[in-house]
Amino acid sequence: MSLKKGRKDSRYIHFRLDPLADEHKEAGAVVILSRPRGYLEHGRDTFLIEGEVPAGVNEGVAGTASATKIYPPGTSKAVKVVLNEEAVTVKIDSKDKGHKIFVPFHY
Repeated sequence: MSLKKGRKDSRYIHFRLDPLADEHKEAGAVVILSRPRGYLEHGRDTFLIEGEVPAGVNEGVAGTASATKIYPPGTSKAVKVVLNEEAVTVKIDSKDKGHKIFVPFHY
């Protein structure tokens, strides 16, 4: 991990500050599957958080680039996030509330 001049990222992990949305303020952790260069579409894409299709992606024409799953305070576990044939496992360790984890897929 590089720590030059306040930079806290590596080739694979990028740390950044991002405030929680008001509806997530009481959550222990928020996991966000993100597709910055495209949209998620039922039927075309397989997108799962912990083996379940997350809420917030409507059927029909693709129109959203992210999906969210909220965890209660005190949740500590590994969470598998899948987009099509790629998978990333992230660690939730929310001793307090307010942890936000982005999982971007760039293809």
